[in-house]
Amino acid sequence: MSRGHRVTIINRDHEECVRLTRRLDTIVVHGDGSAPHVLEEAGAYEADAVLAVTPSDEDNLVICQVASVRFRVPRTLALVNDPDHEETFRSLGVTAVSPTRVLARMLEQQMGFDDIERLIPVGEGKINVTELLLDADASVIGIPLRDIPLPE
Repeated sequence: MSRGHRVTIINRDHEECVRLTRRLDTIVVHGDGSAPHVLEEAGAYEADAVLAVTPSDEDNLVICQVASVRFRVPRTLALVNDPDHEETFRSLGVTAVSPTRVLARMLEQQMGFDDIERLIPVGEGKINVTELLLDADASVIGIPLRDIPLPE
């Protein structure tokens, strides 16, 4: 139980399922979350929500669509790795969360809107090129990017 909710995890990797079962007090189902029989085994008919957080936008969309249409799950939420896919997800009734956009918003809040010149997604949204305007006395001026301690 998590905050009064029953959580079920579906994972394709059998070894990861074993690790999750040992570490978490939750139900872990081995299988492909886009397969209706796996969603049914995981309890989709009784689910209040389905969260799809695979590294594949296409898989996340299919999982949410199957959960919504076939199992009438009232709320679906998907990880969207390529921010260009967000609108498609939303138009299909899937709440989309883009880590790229979340990170960009965090940067904007920390740096201020005027300091961010460009935010260009490349490589199918896996990489963003961002230009930040620094104050003339910023401690990182003159230091190669590879030598600046950045969070993971």
